[in-house]
Amino acid sequence: MAFVALVMNLREEDADHFSEEKIDANRAIYVSPRELLTTANRDLVAALQPALERGTLTLAIIRRSKLTWCLRVTALTEEGLISLSTLLQAFAMRTVFHWQQRRWRVEATGLERSPWVRTSSWTDFLDKPAGCLLRFHLGTPLVVPSLTEAGEQYTSPFPHPLPVFTELTRRWRALDGPPLPADALSMCEQGGCVVADYRLRSCPLALPERDPPGLLGWVTYVCRSKSMDRVAALCALARFAFFAGVGYYTSDGMGATRVTIGP
Repeated sequence: MAFVALVMNLREEDADHFSEEKIDANRAIYVSPRELLTTANRDLVAALQPALERGTLTLAIIRRSKLTWCLRVTALTEEGLISLSTLLQAFAMRTVFHWQQRRWRVEATGLERSPWVRTSSWTDFLDKPAGCLLRFHLGTPLVVPSLTEAGEQYTSPFPHPLPVFTELTRRWRALDGPPLPADALSMCEQGGCVVADYRLRSCPLALPERDPPGLLGWVTYVCRSKSMDRVAALCALARFAFFAGVGYYTSDGMGATRVTIGP
């Protein structure tokens, strides 16, 4: 199965005629990307809805500079790849649209120019670990699952490893990923995987139904287990997170993350 991540630049037309203060930067970044698609083509959202709900297609609006954003798209499974093709065809037919009271142009970018672009497979995820330090660099806010309660209405103020990797495991299994060691998550419960370092800040969200707390920045986990099978499983989930996102509301663009794995 192929996993594909690509980005498209969102360039504001006639940007010189507007002051920076007139742009609601927080909302531009953290609103659901579906709103952007609706302004481009309402039928497009309906066509992509099944893949968006199942998480086989994810969208995220990532801020690159004060006045520059990109639309990051990831496709997981055959359904996601078909939806990605539909999306690209729609943007090819209409490259300029109104959003945030501005005119925006969607532009393709070279695959080699962005750290948010990659292709991969289940086999790649299961490669030998490159190290025991797993750093997640958040491009959009992370909404952390609760340690004790299930459901998106229950969140946590800090990205402890157990809820983060538990949610990734749930999504891995939902996509029929290869079997992982049954006790892989136990190392998160028993101190085999802990937060080694972090630099996080809270940020405002603007989601359709509620405004949960979100975190931006980065967090590093260290695997201290002597079991290489368990370490390999968490490394696989971290690689998977690059495409699937982390935490809750990934279908609304939250939890987009780059991942580095090192010694």
